[in-house]
Amino acid sequence: KSAELCGIELEQCDLRGALLSAAHLCEAVLVDTRLAGVKASSSRWMEAHLAHCDASDGILTLASFHRATLMECNFAAGEMDGAVFHRASLHFCRFRTARLSRSIFSSAHLQRCDFHGATLDGAKFHEAELGGSSFVDCDLQRADLRSANLRGCAFSGAVLRGARLQNAQLFGADLRGADLRGRLWRGPPGHE
Repeated sequence: KSAELCGIELEQCDLRGALLSAAHLCEAVLVDTRLAGVKASSSRWMEAHLAHCDASDGILTLASFHRATLMECNFAAGEMDGAVFHRASLHFCRFRTARLSRSIFSSAHLQRCDFHGATLDGAKFHEAELGGSSFVDCDLQRADLRSANLRGCAFSGAVLRGARLQNAQLFGADLRGADLRGRLWRGPPGHE
């Protein structure tokens, strides 16, 4: 049976390497908490608030952060394939070299998050606000970026082959050296 930790408040705690697979942390509040190397596959963090937490090298495959608020959290080098951040709010979070294949960020609000070198193939960012986030050298093959606000985002060196960018806003985006081969968007009928 999974641990029921909903509503728990943790500040300056050390949970490095903790086993939290399938744990329920709904509405939990974690501040300055060490979670490096945590094993939390299929954990539920709905409407949780995390600030200044370090979950680098963690295993958070299929974890759900639906409607969660994350401030300056570190998920670098984490295994997060299939993680859900639907309608979440992420500010200044780091996902450098993390594995986030098929993750869902649809309708999420991200501010200046760092995905440098992350694997985001098949990820969904439909209608997400990604203002000023960095996707430098990322694998975004087949990613869904439809109707996303990509204003000021950095995609230099990113692989966007087969990505869906219909109605995306790319004002001030840096696409130098990005691989944009394949069908990225559809033009007006007869001009595809």
